[in-house]
Amino acid sequence: MKLSNLLYLTVVSALQEKTVPKPTQDTLAEIVVLDGAGSQVPFKAYLNAFAPNMTVDEIGKWFEDNFSAFIFYDKDGAWPGFVAKLKNGVNIDDARKALLTLEASGAGKFYLSDPGTFTAFKAGQLNGNPTRYSTATQKGASFNYGIIGEYFIMSTSYTGLKASTPLLGL
Repeated sequence: MKLSNLLYLTVVSALQEKTVPKPTQDTLAEIVVLDGAGSQVPFKAYLNAFAPNMTVDEIGKWFEDNFSAFIFYDKDGAWPGFVAKLKNGVNIDDARKALLTLEASGAGKFYLSDPGTFTAFKAGQLNGNPTRYSTATQKGASFNYGIIGEYFIMSTSYTGLKASTPLLGL
């Protein structure tokens, strides 16, 4: 996915284009996010497009620049997400506290269409690792994120979150 800029509307529009035609159900498609020059977009810039209340410098303090974006397809829709590796030496508890900022960013921004109204965020878990989540009124929509192993994973559906972790060997 080649982006002319890193403005929120540009990124979402490019992701929406990746959903046509819709692949087979229960499919996870990796998306390489490139800038106009063909270089990979750094994670800090990509996440900042969705969560401008998290600065590029703050995001860069916690995560490596290399990341993988994905769209998970199921019977209920197309659900974007991403995986970024924590930098070496990062305190996981401090990173988890910093990620609480995502909850104030407006979870709806991460979706390709209006997910409806969200519930309050709750503590969850995946494979014994703590996660945070909020369900939305659109069927299948739930904003999920957590640090699993050495990776920060976010998905706009719980099924997508579960489908992404085995690909990382988790």
